[in-house]
Amino acid sequence: MISALVSAGLEAGYLANPRLARVHWQAAGRALPAPQVTVAGEAALWVDPAEIPSSGDVGGLGRALAAGLHGERDELMASTAAYSGLRWGELAALTIPRSTPAPG
Repeated sequence: MISALVSAGLEAGYLANPRLARVHWQAAGRALPAPQVTVAGEAALWVDPAEIPSSGDVGGLGRALAAGLHGERDELMASTAAYSGLRWGELAALTIPRSTPAPG
C-alpha cells in the first residue's frame, strides 16, 4: 500500500525524490503475517424485518425534520435515505447540478 501511495505521489508531483519508488517497504527481518479472514457481525444482506422503519415512521421523521432550520433539505435526505439505500456518506456527497442558463 505504501508503494502505491508513493508511486501516486511521484506521478502527481507531490513527492519530488524518485528514489522513494525503489525503497522496499517491508520492515527488515520480519516476515509478512499470513492473511486472516474473519467475519464481523451478521450477514451483510440480512436485516431483521423489525428493524425496517415503516413508511409512517419515515413520514414522521420527515415531518419532524421539516420543522428544522434546513427543513426541506433534511426531509428530502431522510426520504432519500429510507427509500434508496444510500449510506450517510453517499447522501452527504449528493449535490444539485448547477447549470448556466442558455443565452437567449
